[in-house]
Amino acid sequence: MIAVAEVRACSELAVGDQVEVRHEGRVLHRGPVLAVVPALELFWVLDTRTRTRQLLDLEMVHVLKCAVLAVPDLFGPAADSRSTTQGKQPGLKRMNQVIAMVQATGRYPSATADAAWERKLAAWLRRRRRDANAGILAPAIRDGLARAARVAPPAP
Repeated sequence: MIAVAEVRACSELAVGDQVEVRHEGRVLHRGPVLAVVPALELFWVLDTRTRTRQLLDLEMVHVLKCAVLAVPDLFGPAADSRSTTQGKQPGLKRMNQVIAMVQATGRYPSATADAAWERKLAAWLRRRRRDANAGILAPAIRDGLARAARVAPPAP
């Protein structure tokens, strides 16, 4: 990951952003942002090294937003230009969350997970699989999920 910008407020973070979290100059965590609570200056990160979720207080750590070279076109204009809904594809945010989770953990979201956010991702993915079987899956979603399948092939 390449550091792009320093994060000074949780309002600058979005779900799916790749971050590096430091304390006293040492890297504590690296990975995607899972959730943000701007009012409390708290956010969740899925640490890619330990494969654990971390709840962090922005006032206690130094956070750098990072660029991910593996999937640059998911966030660029090419992804939005293929959409049909006023320049935005409704499912791109969830797709990016699924991709981030698969990259970080090597597995897909589980419908039986303890975390509500993971169960929601699993439900979203189940609906997209139905859309694919019906032949109505949006091309941007299909292409993005194909990238996730190269990291961890879906379970039968």
